[in-house]
Formats: sequence, structure tokens, C-alpha cells
Amino acid sequence: MTDTTSGDGLPRKVLLFEFDDVVRAIGGVGKLAKLTHCNRSTVWLWKSKAGAFPAKHYHIMREVLFEQGYVADLRLWDFTGVRKKSVADVAA
Repeated sequence: MTDTTSGDGLPRKVLLFEFDDVVRAIGGVGKLAKLTHCNRSTVWLWKSKAGAFPAKHYHIMREVLFEQGYVADLRLWDFTGVRKKSVADVAA
């Protein structure tokens, strides 16, 4: 964890770089499982198999972390296999 200081009057955020720190910041395995609609063992499978959280949970987890004063390293989510939408995909 790294504490960041803002010189522009914005609230200070703590940067998280570890899987376990994100779990703790959200409130533990149980709260994270509930937040992501998964069971507790699934949360630990993410760590053991990919070492990262599934990309589909990024936005909700980011929101909860931010509300509690944290920002997590983007590399803690597994975005492999996530297809980037093109302008044509969005317009269709």
C-alpha cells in the first residue's frame, strides 16, 4: 500500500498493489464474494489460478474501493481475453 497526498485539496487515496490488500480494503472475502455474486471459495480461486480478479468485476470493485479511500493497480484485474470494442461495434 502506498499513501498518496493530494496538493490540490482532493481527498488522499491509498494505492493498493496486492490482491490481498484489495480483499481487505473491500471488507474481506465474504464481502467481496457478496459484492461479486460469487462464493467465498471462488474469490480464492481467482488468486490461485490467475493471480488477479476477473475483469468483469473491475467497475464495481473500483467504485467500492474509491468510496473507501483506495485506488488499486489496474494490473490486479485479468483483462486477457477481453475484446476491445471498436467504434463500429459500439455504433451497431
